[in-house]
Amino acid sequence: MAKILIVDDDVTVQLVLQDLLESDGHRITVASDGTEGLRLARELEPDLIVCDWMMPGLDGLEVCQKIKSDPELAPMFFILLTAREEVGDRIKGLNTGADDFLSKPIETEEFLARIRAALRLHGLTQELSQANQQLEALVEVQRRLLAFKGDTTTDNSLSYPYTEILKPLGQAAHASRVYLCQNPPLSVSLGNSSPTAHSPLLVAQWSCEELKIKPGSDTTPQPAQCFSLKAPVLIERWVSLLARGEVIADVVSNFPDSEREILEKSGIQSLLILPLIVHGEFFGFIRFDNCTEARVWSESEVSILQAAAAAVSLHKERALAEVALRSSEARYRAIVEDQTELICRFAPDGTLTFVNDAYCRYFGVSRKELMDGSVVSLIPDIDRNPVAMPVVTRERRIVLSNGDVRWQQWTDRAIFDAQGVLSEFQAVGRDITERKLAEAAVQASEERFRQLAENIEEVFWISDPDYSQILYVSPAYEEIWGLERQELYEKPTARLEAIHPDDRQAVLTGLMPLDRLDREYRIIRPDGSIRWIRDRGFPIRDEEGKIYRIAGISEDITEIKRAEEQLRHALAKEREIMEFRTRFVSMVSHEFRTPMTTILSSADLLEYYLEEWPHDKLDKKFQALHRIQSATVNMTQLLEDVLFIGRAEMSQLPFNPHPVDLVPFCEEIVEEFKFSSTKKYTINFVKNYSRDFLNNKGFKPCFDEKLLRYILNNLLSNAIKYSPEGGEVYFELTCTETDVIFMIKDSGIGIPSEEIPRLFQTFHRCGNVGNIPGTGLGLAMVKRSTDLHGGEISVKSEVGFGTAFTVRLPLYSRQREEDSSSQQVGS
Repeated sequence: MAKILIVDDDVTVQLVLQDLLESDGHRITVASDGTEGLRLARELEPDLIVCDWMMPGLDGLEVCQKIKSDPELAPMFFILLTAREEVGDRIKGLNTGADDFLSKPIETEEFLARIRAALRLHGLTQELSQANQQLEALVEVQRRLLAFKGDTTTDNSLSYPYTEILKPLGQAAHASRVYLCQNPPLSVSLGNSSPTAHSPLLVAQWSCEELKIKPGSDTTPQPAQCFSLKAPVLIERWVSLLARGEVIADVVSNFPDSEREILEKSGIQSLLILPLIVHGEFFGFIRFDNCTEARVWSESEVSILQAAAAAVSLHKERALAEVALRSSEARYRAIVEDQTELICRFAPDGTLTFVNDAYCRYFGVSRKELMDGSVVSLIPDIDRNPVAMPVVTRERRIVLSNGDVRWQQWTDRAIFDAQGVLSEFQAVGRDITERKLAEAAVQASEERFRQLAENIEEVFWISDPDYSQILYVSPAYEEIWGLERQELYEKPTARLEAIHPDDRQAVLTGLMPLDRLDREYRIIRPDGSIRWIRDRGFPIRDEEGKIYRIAGISEDITEIKRAEEQLRHALAKEREIMEFRTRFVSMVSHEFRTPMTTILSSADLLEYYLEEWPHDKLDKKFQALHRIQSATVNMTQLLEDVLFIGRAEMSQLPFNPHPVDLVPFCEEIVEEFKFSSTKKYTINFVKNYSRDFLNNKGFKPCFDEKLLRYILNNLLSNAIKYSPEGGEVYFELTCTETDVIFMIKDSGIGIPSEEIPRLFQTFHRCGNVGNIPGTGLGLAMVKRSTDLHGGEISVKSEVGFGTAFTVRLPLYSRQREEDSSSQQVGS
C-alpha cells in the first residue's frame, strides 16, 4: 500500500481520484491548494504526488519546482494532471521536474496503470538509492580503516576507527543502533541453561539520534531501552551459528520464545548479526537493531554489510599483527638499546675483524667468541668486483640460535688502502622483520580485495577524478566488453570508444557531477554484437573531503533490456488480438442478425398465409414454423450474449443507472417466466425490508434496468432448467439501508465444488449437466453485470441438493458514481 498525495482545487476531481486510488489499495491524502500540498508533502513524505496544473495561488508547476528543488522531497514521483495538450506545455512541465503527465478527462484504466507504473519505478529508485548508500558506506568504511594508523587494541583516542565506521553502516542499514563487540575471555562458561550465554565486550556503539525524542515533542517517544547502549547479551545458540560464519537475520517475531522475550524487552523488532572472523576464529560480531519497524534485510543488503564486516576483520588481523610485531620488537629491544644498527668489519676472505655490542647482543654471542677467527655469518658477495660495485645492499632471511626467523637488511662497503688495494669490508645491518611482516599483511589484504573484485560478474573499476587514468578494472571487463584489460590501462579512452555512437555524447555529458553517476548505454563489442550496460560510480574522498578516486560498477543488463522489449511486443500483440476479436464478434453478430431477421419475418408470413390451407395439413406445418421461429430467436439471443461478452471484455459495455421500483420489477420477471415456460415448476417470491429502508419513503435505488434483467433472467432460467420437473425455485428480495440482496435458490442437480472457481468463465459448463442445453455465457454475463454495479455475487451448492446464488448490489452504485464524476471532470 503506497502513500499518495492528491493536490487539486476541484472537489469533484479530489473525490474521483481518491475513490479510484483507495479502491486500488492505496492510502490517500488530499490537499485543496498548492500551499497545503507542500506542507503535507513535507509532513507525510508520500511515495507519489498527483497535482493539478491550474490552481489559484501556487499552481502545479510552482509546486513541482519547489518539491524537486528540495533534496529531501525530490525523490517523490510527481505527476502533473492537466487538460493542456500542447507539446510546449509538456516540455515546460518536464523542465520543471515533473516525472509524468495525465490529461483530462481521466481514463480510469490508464490512470491506474500509470500510477502503478510510477510506484514500481519509485520503488526501484528507492532500492537503487539504498544500494548506493550501502555501497558508499562500504567504501567509507574501507577508507577510514585504511586511513587509520593507530593501535585498535590499546588506543582509545578520537582516531579510534570503529566508532566512526558504525555511523555510516547504521545509517545505510536503517538501523536504530549498532554494536561492535568482542568475545569475552575463554574462562567465561557457556554451559548454563539460560538462553543468554554471556555478555560480550563492547568495543564500539552507535544509535540513531532520531530515537532520542526530546520532551515536549509531538513524535511518539520510543521506550528508553530503544536507545540504551549497554553491551548486548550473546545467546548461546547465536554463538554456535556465528562461530560457523553464519549470519543471524530475521524479524523478532520469528525467534524462539525465550529469545524473543529478551529482544522485545529491549524494544527490538528486527535483528541482524554479522560474525567477525579473525585468523579463522570467531572473534566478535557487529549487531544491527531495528526498533522502529519489523523489516527484513535483503540479501544484497546483507551481502554489502558482510563485506563491511570482512573489512573490519581484516583490519583487526592487521592490528593484531602490528601488536605481535611490537611485542617481538620489545623482546629484542635489548639488542638495539645502545645501537640500532649492527656493525661489523671483515677481511676479504670473510674473517671477522670487528663487531659492535649490538651485533653481539643480536646474535647472542660474545665479542671474544667472534674474534677467534670466526667467519662473518652473512657472507657478502665477495666475488663481485669491488671497484665497479663498492657498495651493495641486500636483504635476506635468517634463523637465529633460539629458532626465531628474522629479516635483515645489510649494506656493505668495500674499503681500500692508500694504494687502492681492497683491505676489508664494513657492513651495517638492521632488522627489517616488522616491515616485511607489515608488507606481507598489506599484500594479503590486497589479495583478499582482489579475490572479492575478481569473482563477481559485474565489472568493478577505479579511476582518477577526470577519468584520464584507469587504476583498476576487474576481469569481468574482458568478458563483457570483449577487450583486454591491459589495453584499457594503456588507453583509458578505449572503454568510451566502445560506446554506441548514438549514446556516446549522453554518456560523456553524464560524467559530471562526480558525486552521483548512474547511466545506461550500449556498447559495440569487437565481434559487432551490442550489449546494454548500466554504469554506476561513487566518489572516494580524502580526509579533506576532496574527491581523489572514482569507484564504480558496470553491469551487463542486455537480458533485462531484451526482456523489456519482448514484454512490450507481447502486450502490443495481446492488445491487437483483443481488438481483432471484438471487431470479429461485432461483425459476425451483425452478419448473422440480418439473415436471422429475414428468416423470422418469412416464418411469420408463412404462418399468416397458412391459415387458408387445408386444416388436415396445418398442424405439422405450424410445428415446423414454430421450430424455425424458436431456433431463430435462440440464435439471435446467442449472438446478443456473445456481443455482450465481447463488449464487456473491452470495457465498452454501456451502464445507465436509473431509479427502479424493485418489487413490481421482480414480480414482472416472475410472471414472464410463468407465462413463457412449458416446464412445471413453482417460483416462491419473498420480499424483506429493513426498518431503515422502510423509513425512507419514496426512495428508489438506481440500477441499470437492462443489466439487472440480465442478472435475474439468467439466474432464474438456470434454476428452472437444472431443477427437476415440478421443482420449487425460491426467489428472495432483501433491502437494507446500504444494499439490495437477490437470492435465488433451487433444488436441482447442484454444482461440483471443483467447478465453482471456474463458474463465471466464458463458455464454461459444469461436467454434470448432461444433455441439458446451454451456452456457458449466462453466468459470465451475470458476473460482468454485477461488477458494473459495484456489487458481489456468491454461490453455495451441493451436488444433488441444489444451488443458491446471492447477488449483493449497493444502493448507491460505486461504478455509477465514478462514471458520473468522470463525466463532470471531462466537462
